[in-house]
Amino acid sequence: MTILEFLESKRMNRDEDGNEISYEEARIKVVNALGFEKCVECLPASKEEIQEALKNDKYLTKISFERWDSKAPLLYDDLNKMGITQIGVTETVDLLKQCARMWAGQ
Repeated sequence: MTILEFLESKRMNRDEDGNEISYEEARIKVVNALGFEKCVECLPASKEEIQEALKNDKYLTKISFERWDSKAPLLYDDLNKMGITQIGVTETVDLLKQCARMWAGQ
């Protein structure tokens, strides 16, 4: 199951008015479903480093791809337990970066 299929199965893919949610909103819902604190534990940088990186770049590219990629597998077991089995490194990094923005207060 993909992230979108997971959200559809939990009826979490629409807002209160019945409109489809954005990709960012979808990532937020998955981070919360995984457990925000669990995701924070998997982040490749300190809160201060993330906050500094976010000052100039909402995509957090100041933190190397290698660092993000190395942390993505830490979420696979939890994603699989939720039924999300069709997910790659890129989408998992997107979830981690969303968590980082949430954690940093952005």
